[in-house]
Amino acid sequence: MAVAFDAATGSSGSGSTSLTFAHTCGGSDRKLVVGVGVRDSGSVAVTGVTYNGVAMTAVGTRQTNGIVKLDVYQLNAPATGSNNVVVSMDGTPSSGVAGYAISLTGVDQGEAYDVQGGNAGSGTGAGSNGETTVTTTDANAWGVDFLWRRNDTEAIADAGQTDRGNVTLSTNTVLACSTESLASPGSLVMGWGWTNSHSWTHKLVAVGPSGGSPPPPAGWLGWYGGYGSAVNV
Repeated sequence: MAVAFDAATGSSGSGSTSLTFAHTCGGSDRKLVVGVGVRDSGSVAVTGVTYNGVAMTAVGTRQTNGIVKLDVYQLNAPATGSNNVVVSMDGTPSSGVAGYAISLTGVDQGEAYDVQGGNAGSGTGAGSNGETTVTTTDANAWGVDFLWRRNDTEAIADAGQTDRGNVTLSTNTVLACSTESLASPGSLVMGWGWTNSHSWTHKLVAVGPSGGSPPPPAGWLGWYGGYGSAVNV
Protein backbone atom coordinates (compact mmCIF):
# COMPACT_ATOMS: atom_id res chain seq x y z
CA MET A 1 0.00 0.00 0.00
CA ALA A 2 1.43 3.38 -0.98
CA VAL A 3 1.97 6.16 1.55
CA ALA A 4 -0.44 9.06 1.06
CA PHE A 5 -1.18 12.42 2.66
CA ASP A 6 -4.23 12.55 4.96
CA ALA A 7 -4.44 15.91 6.74
CA ALA A 8 -2.42 18.69 8.38
CA THR A 9 -3.33 21.06 11.22
CA GLY A 10 -1.40 23.66 13.21
CA SER A 11 -1.82 25.98 16.19
CA SER A 12 0.22 28.27 18.44
CA GLY A 13 -0.09 29.89 21.84
CA SER A 14 1.68 31.60 24.71
CA GLY A 15 1.43 32.11 28.45
CA SER A 16 0.83 28.44 29.28
CA THR A 17 2.66 25.19 30.01
CA SER A 18 0.61 23.34 27.36
CA LEU A 19 -0.83 23.66 23.87
CA THR A 20 -4.00 21.89 22.69
CA PHE A 21 -5.45 21.72 19.20
CA ALA A 22 -7.72 19.34 17.26
CA HIS A 23 -6.58 17.16 14.36
CA THR A 24 -8.62 14.71 12.27
CA CYS A 25 -7.15 11.35 11.17
CA GLY A 26 -8.68 9.00 8.61
CA GLY A 27 -7.83 6.07 6.35
CA SER A 28 -5.94 2.84 7.06
CA ASP A 29 -2.38 2.09 8.22
CA ARG A 30 -2.26 5.56 9.73
CA LYS A 31 0.73 7.52 11.02
CA LEU A 32 0.58 10.82 12.94
CA VAL A 33 3.68 13.03 13.10
CA VAL A 34 3.74 16.20 15.22
CA GLY A 35 6.36 18.93 15.20
CA VAL A 36 6.58 21.24 18.23
CA GLY A 37 8.49 24.51 18.14
CA VAL A 38 9.34 26.24 21.42
CA ARG A 39 10.74 29.78 21.51
CA ASP A 40 12.18 30.43 24.94
CA SER A 41 15.11 32.38 26.35
CA GLY A 42 15.45 29.88 29.22
CA SER A 43 15.40 26.12 29.51
CA VAL A 44 11.72 25.23 28.95
CA ALA A 45 11.42 21.82 27.27
CA VAL A 46 8.65 19.65 25.86
CA THR A 47 7.89 16.76 28.23
CA GLY A 48 5.36 14.88 26.12
CA VAL A 49 2.72 14.92 23.39
CA THR A 50 -0.55 12.96 23.33
CA TYR A 51 -3.26 12.37 20.74
CA ASN A 52 -6.70 11.36 21.98
CA GLY A 53 -5.03 10.78 25.36
CA VAL A 54 -2.49 8.30 23.93
CA ALA A 55 1.18 9.14 24.49
CA MET A 56 3.17 9.73 21.30
CA THR A 57 6.78 8.56 20.89
CA ALA A 58 9.59 11.13 20.75
CA VAL A 59 11.57 10.98 17.49
CA GLY A 60 14.18 13.62 18.27
CA THR A 61 14.91 17.21 19.21
CA ARG A 62 17.07 20.03 17.86
CA GLN A 63 17.79 23.58 18.94
CA THR A 64 19.94 26.58 18.11
CA ASN A 65 21.19 29.46 20.27
CA GLY A 66 19.25 27.92 23.16
CA ILE A 67 16.18 29.84 21.97
CA VAL A 68 14.62 28.12 18.94
CA LYS A 69 13.86 24.49 19.88
CA LEU A 70 12.14 21.85 17.74
CA ASP A 71 10.79 18.44 18.84
CA VAL A 72 9.16 15.75 16.68
CA TYR A 73 6.79 13.03 17.96
CA GLN A 74 5.04 10.15 16.14
CA LEU A 75 2.23 7.67 16.68
CA ASN A 76 1.18 4.58 14.74
CA ALA A 77 -2.53 3.82 14.30
CA PRO A 78 -3.87 7.06 15.82
CA ALA A 79 -7.60 7.12 16.53
CA THR A 80 -9.79 8.13 13.61
CA GLY A 81 -11.93 11.24 13.69
CA SER A 82 -11.27 14.58 15.32
CA ASN A 83 -9.19 14.35 18.52
CA ASN A 84 -6.94 16.66 20.49
CA VAL A 85 -3.17 16.93 20.21
CA VAL A 86 -1.88 18.01 23.64
CA VAL A 87 1.67 19.30 24.07
CA SER A 88 3.02 19.45 27.63
CA MET A 89 6.06 21.44 28.77
CA ASP A 90 7.99 21.78 32.03
CA GLY A 91 7.43 25.54 32.14
CA THR A 92 5.95 28.51 30.30
CA PRO A 93 7.99 29.53 27.22
CA SER A 94 8.95 33.18 27.29
CA SER A 95 7.84 33.72 23.68
CA GLY A 96 5.38 30.89 23.06
CA VAL A 97 4.99 27.51 21.39
CA ALA A 98 3.67 26.21 18.05
CA GLY A 99 2.51 22.73 17.05
CA TYR A 100 1.91 21.20 13.63
CA ALA A 101 0.34 17.77 13.06
CA ILE A 102 0.38 15.79 9.83
CA SER A 103 -1.27 12.40 9.33
CA LEU A 104 -0.43 9.89 6.60
CA THR A 105 -2.02 6.64 5.42
CA GLY A 106 -0.46 3.49 4.01
CA VAL A 107 2.46 3.59 6.48
CA ASP A 108 4.34 0.57 7.86
CA GLN A 109 2.87 -0.12 11.31
CA GLY A 110 5.77 -2.32 12.40
CA GLU A 111 8.26 0.50 12.89
CA ALA A 112 8.25 3.95 14.47
CA TYR A 113 10.15 5.33 11.46
CA ASP A 114 12.76 4.33 8.90
CA VAL A 115 15.33 7.03 9.69
CA GLN A 116 15.45 10.53 11.17
CA GLY A 117 17.88 13.45 11.34
CA GLY A 118 18.17 17.16 11.98
CA ASN A 119 20.10 20.35 11.42
CA ALA A 120 20.27 23.79 13.00
CA GLY A 121 22.01 27.10 12.59
CA SER A 122 21.56 30.77 11.81
CA GLY A 123 21.65 32.72 8.58
CA THR A 124 19.82 32.53 5.29
CA GLY A 125 18.42 29.33 3.84
CA ALA A 126 20.80 28.95 0.92
CA GLY A 127 22.65 25.88 -0.32
CA SER A 128 22.83 23.22 2.39
CA ASN A 129 21.78 25.74 5.05
CA GLY A 130 18.26 24.79 6.11
CA GLU A 131 18.60 21.22 4.85
CA THR A 132 18.89 17.75 6.41
CA THR A 133 20.12 14.59 4.65
CA VAL A 134 19.21 11.04 5.70
CA THR A 135 19.68 7.63 4.08
CA THR A 136 16.46 5.63 3.79
CA THR A 137 16.32 1.82 3.78
CA ASP A 138 12.69 1.52 2.65
CA ALA A 139 11.59 1.68 -0.98
CA ASN A 140 8.77 4.16 -1.68
CA ALA A 141 9.50 5.96 1.59
CA TRP A 142 8.08 9.34 2.48
CA GLY A 143 9.95 12.12 4.24
CA VAL A 144 8.18 14.54 6.58
CA ASP A 145 10.12 17.64 7.62
CA PHE A 146 9.55 20.59 9.93
CA LEU A 147 11.30 23.98 9.85
CA TRP A 148 11.13 26.19 12.97
CA ARG A 149 12.53 29.61 12.11
CA ARG A 150 12.63 33.11 13.54
CA ASN A 151 11.10 35.92 11.48
CA ASP A 152 7.97 35.47 9.42
CA THR A 153 9.27 36.12 5.90
CA GLU A 154 8.24 33.29 3.59
CA ALA A 155 10.37 30.15 3.36
CA ILE A 156 10.19 28.10 0.16
CA ALA A 157 10.30 24.29 0.28
CA ASP A 158 13.04 22.73 -1.85
CA ALA A 159 12.20 21.35 -5.30
CA GLY A 160 10.49 17.97 -5.11
CA GLN A 161 8.83 18.71 -1.77
CA THR A 162 5.15 19.44 -1.23
CA ASP A 163 4.49 22.32 1.16
CA ARG A 164 1.90 21.15 3.72
CA GLY A 165 1.40 24.55 5.37
CA ASN A 166 2.64 26.43 8.42
CA VAL A 167 1.66 28.15 11.62
CA THR A 168 3.03 31.49 12.83
CA LEU A 169 3.73 32.48 16.42
CA SER A 170 2.81 36.05 17.32
CA THR A 171 6.51 36.70 17.93
CA ASN A 172 7.25 36.21 14.22
CA THR A 173 8.48 32.63 14.40
CA VAL A 174 7.18 30.14 11.82
CA LEU A 175 6.74 26.35 12.02
CA ALA A 176 6.46 24.93 8.48
CA CYS A 177 5.96 21.36 7.21
CA SER A 178 6.45 19.54 3.92
CA THR A 179 6.60 16.00 2.50
CA GLU A 180 8.58 14.24 -0.23
CA SER A 181 8.48 10.71 -1.66
CA LEU A 182 11.52 8.62 -2.62
CA ALA A 183 11.03 5.62 -4.92
CA SER A 184 14.28 3.78 -4.09
CA PRO A 185 16.25 3.46 -0.84
CA GLY A 186 19.06 5.99 -0.60
CA SER A 187 19.82 9.62 0.12
CA LEU A 188 16.86 11.86 0.94
CA VAL A 189 17.59 15.59 1.16
CA MET A 190 14.86 17.93 2.40
CA GLY A 191 15.04 21.60 3.28
CA TRP A 192 13.87 25.16 2.75
CA GLY A 193 15.17 28.42 1.36
CA TRP A 194 14.73 31.97 2.66
CA THR A 195 16.51 35.31 2.44
CA ASN A 196 16.64 36.86 5.92
CA SER A 197 19.29 35.86 8.45
CA HIS A 198 17.90 34.36 11.67
CA SER A 199 18.11 31.27 13.89
CA TRP A 200 16.49 28.07 12.56
CA THR A 201 16.08 24.38 13.37
CA HIS A 202 15.11 21.57 11.01
CA LYS A 203 13.98 17.96 11.59
CA LEU A 204 13.32 15.21 9.06
CA VAL A 205 11.74 11.78 9.60
CA ALA A 206 11.28 9.17 6.87
CA VAL A 207 8.63 6.42 7.02
CA GLY A 208 8.11 3.32 4.86
CA PRO A 209 4.95 1.96 3.22
CA SER A 210 2.80 -0.78 4.68
CA GLY A 211 2.92 -4.20 3.07
CA GLY A 212 6.37 -4.83 1.61
CA SER A 213 7.85 -8.27 1.04
CA PRO A 214 5.77 -11.21 2.32
CA PRO A 215 7.27 -13.40 5.06
CA PRO A 216 9.04 -16.63 4.00
CA PRO A 217 7.07 -19.89 4.17
CA ALA A 218 7.11 -21.90 7.39
CA GLY A 219 10.25 -23.97 7.80
CA TRP A 220 12.30 -21.90 5.32
CA LEU A 221 15.92 -21.64 6.48
CA GLY A 222 17.29 -19.65 3.57
CA TRP A 223 20.49 -20.17 1.61
CA TYR A 224 22.98 -22.83 2.66
CA GLY A 225 26.72 -22.96 2.00
CA GLY A 226 28.60 -21.14 -0.72
CA TYR A 227 26.77 -22.57 -3.72
CA GLY A 228 23.35 -20.95 -3.30
CA SER A 229 21.58 -24.20 -2.44
CA ALA A 230 18.18 -23.69 -0.86
CA VAL A 231 17.20 -25.71 2.20
CA ASN A 232 13.53 -26.03 3.13
CA VAL A 233 12.79 -28.32 6.07
